[in-house]
Amino acid sequence: MSDEDAWMLYKGNWRYVYQEHLSEEEKRLIERLTKKYGNW
Repeated sequence: MSDEDAWMLYKGNWRYVYQEHLSEEEKRLIERLTKKYGNW
């Protein structure tokens, strides 16, 4: 999956993400995507 596709999925479904259950790897991915594409 491309970075852009992953970003769009997180962005579109963020209200369903249980942030307290994210793995460290997933948190780093979200941070990287936020730096690349900006906040929503």
